[in-house]
Amino acid sequence: MFPKYKCDESITGDCDHVAHCDQPLHVSIDWADPWSLDNWVSRYGLECVDPFRIALLGSMYFSGTTLFGIVVNRMGDLYGRKWPVRASALLSIPIHGLLLVSTDLTLTSILFFLIGALSPGKCQVAFTYAGEFLKERERQVIGSMILFCDSSAMVLLPLYFKFVSKYWLYFHVVSFSLNVISALLIFMVPESPKYLIGKHQPLQALESLNKIARFNGLPILTEIQGIKEQQEITTSTKDSSLSISYLLKDIIHRRNLILAIIIWSTVLLGYYTIYFHIRYLGGDFFFNSVAFGGTELTAYFFGSMITQRVGVKNSFTISLLMTAFSGLMYALFRSSHPELLPLVLACGGFGVVWGCNICWNSNATLFPVVFSSSTNGVCNLFGRFACAVAPQVAEGKQPYPMLIIAASSLMAAFCSRALVVGK
Repeated sequence: MFPKYKCDESITGDCDHVAHCDQPLHVSIDWADPWSLDNWVSRYGLECVDPFRIALLGSMYFSGTTLFGIVVNRMGDLYGRKWPVRASALLSIPIHGLLLVSTDLTLTSILFFLIGALSPGKCQVAFTYAGEFLKERERQVIGSMILFCDSSAMVLLPLYFKFVSKYWLYFHVVSFSLNVISALLIFMVPESPKYLIGKHQPLQALESLNKIARFNGLPILTEIQGIKEQQEITTSTKDSSLSISYLLKDIIHRRNLILAIIIWSTVLLGYYTIYFHIRYLGGDFFFNSVAFGGTELTAYFFGSMITQRVGVKNSFTISLLMTAFSGLMYALFRSSHPELLPLVLACGGFGVVWGCNICWNSNATLFPVVFSSSTNGVCNLFGRFACAVAPQVAEGKQPYPMLIIAASSLMAAFCSRALVVGK
């Protein structure tokens, strides 16, 4: 977001960032204006660079995530959850440290690529890893809490700039500190027992469970109770080579994967398209951002409760129909009743965020444990393509962007009825 500028009498045209670049001696930043933030615009002189250099920051992040997503997630299935997570967390420390001190836009673009490359390990494999330490009935709630905390930055950041400081660095230092602490703490977490049981390594699973028991002051186990039941759950992968081709030979798993890709892509396309429309609501951008962030947090909180009651399949259908309804209402009321648009977008925002929540938390119920990291990576890969398309969709002439969201969400809602949960 560009700051506000003040011009002297010699400037007769618009007093904006273009005038500041052309005549910096006569146009300066108005630091008294609440919209003038001391962020990366002034740090890197973004007001005077080509727009593609600004867009390159996001593109480099998504490129890193896309290029490394499949490989890192596959490693999580083949070699265990803990090593991709630990390596990504540890390597992120110097990269985020360099980001704190970098003043060169090219270096920062490279760092964004590296952060994106580490994202599959830190986010995707880590989410699967964390869920496997939880009971089935708890995973939806705890997974939603993780996503809730992640999305809280959307509320905290505008509140920080509005009421705490205009200077970006303090917020980033706190973020960097949390990154270091979490990277060190992850080395205390053993390998996922559920993953080890799925890989038919009961002795290693018992060792991992005993590490957890010692940490919690519980008695040491001599055997894993219910190991036969656990083995029955994973009989479909007992004699497999754990290759993706094996997963795709199963008609139900193949269908689930195709449908999950469609739903993930639709949900993420809707999420970013609706978020981009906040800019056109008018009023206070800080308030709009906090309001949308609040809607997101509400969706994570109440969406998980609804999913526990009605199940994954029904939740997908309802959330996608909410998004489709929002898109249609936006197209109908954007000219005749503009005062209703914030409420309509909030409804759509609730739908796509709830859908996002289900996507992340349902992966373990749609696919075998020994493939859950890989399938998460595949769905995220196609989801990233949807993220790349979202800005072009959002900038289209209204009402076509929201009609596209409505149509795609309606199609995905029908697709969700064909999912087979908990095979």
